Amino acid sequence: MQASKRTMMIAVAVFAVAMPGLAADTRSLADIKAGKRVSDAEAEAAAGEAVASTNAPDGKSRAKVPAGWLRGSGPSGYEKALELQTESGLDMLVLFYRENTNDEKGLLHWFEKKGMNEAHVLKQMRKYVKVQIDAAQNDSRTRELVKEYHVEKTPRLVVRRPDGHTKRVDVFTWPGGKPELVPPTDLVKDLKAASSPSYQTDEE
Repeated sequence: MQASKRTMMIAVAVFAVAMPGLAADTRSLADIKAGKRVSDAEAEAAAGEAVASTNAPDGKSRAKVPAGWLRGSGPSGYEKALELQTESGLDMLVLFYRENTNDEKGLLHWFEKKGMNEAHVLKQMRKYVKVQIDAAQNDSRTRELVKEYHVEKTPRLVVRRPDGHTKRVDVFTWPGGKPELVPPTDLVKDLKAASSPSYQTDEE
């Protein structure tokens, strides 16, 4: 009895060696009828997974866009944001600020704490490549950007589309000469209006 069992186990092992991949045959009935080998089906499935992981629903390449804000005007800031915009096809948010001017610094902190942290605003802003630039820096690239984006009083928020079109989005109003934060629902509406058409819906 034991000899017979051993003989059967050896036969199964030989059969498995002679027919590699049989246990892992993932072909569909259509694949089998079409004469596709196991390796063909697996290769096509792997290729499909690779496309799904690198392509966005609209067919564009999905770059690894940081959830937070890039900073500065150099290679790790604005230049990186431009690179990510090109790779992803997303709109950019460019936020200019000045830390060395007390009233503008105060407005920035107000906007950060009471504006950008509001749920509706966070939901909308996470759809963009984002970069903050200290407009008080005196390097040549920052000066160029301050001029290009017509930065005067800060904080200055600008949407930059992939085609280079830019649109300012006000984050404060000044009734009676005093600053008031733009309500979150209005800020989201203004962001959408300034952005590419794909941003002007409520979809994720």
